[in-house]
Amino acid sequence: MQLEAFVNTMTRFVKKLTMLLTLILSFGTQGQGNLSSETNATEAVSRTRAFFHRKNRSTEIDSSGVKILVPECEKLFRDADDTLLLLMTPERIDEIRHSETSLEISYPEVKMGTSLGVTVYYTKLLIPLGGQFDGMIFYAGSAQPGAEKKGFQALQKYEVFNFVRNSKGTDRVKGILKNLGAKLN
Repeated sequence: MQLEAFVNTMTRFVKKLTMLLTLILSFGTQGQGNLSSETNATEAVSRTRAFFHRKNRSTEIDSSGVKILVPECEKLFRDADDTLLLLMTPERIDEIRHSETSLEISYPEVKMGTSLGVTVYYTKLLIPLGGQFDGMIFYAGSAQPGAEKKGFQALQKYEVFNFVRNSKGTDRVKGILKNLGAKLN
């Protein structure tokens, strides 16, 4: 029982520490940006791009596939229920993108969403579809208050603490990709 209480306490601590470090590390660049509201979702989805990365190749998914995938990927991000204490360097992100099977959503403007109870401003989502990072959702953006004023370019990088985990996994996204003809193995 004590071990379980300790694990729960440490999990809460890691979540708070991760958000605090995200705020500290992303503090900086100021600017103006265009913020996509959820009321304008249909128009934004039509300009949103999705890329399927597999074995060092990237394939852009057509607009009909994007319309199906984007809501499911955003739900995965929004419903995240965990985070880990990791440092994700740009090299590790590139490795996921080029060496593992993953899906990347790229938005035409800054999106605002909530994940783990924190408001996040983001421009991209990277979702590994297997391997050690399966269930993780990496986002290019910031959870820092005022991040919406940084501007689109300032929110294009995947930062070291910009990720969450959805313990339910990526099975629904994988199923959609299979229906679209993607080979996941």
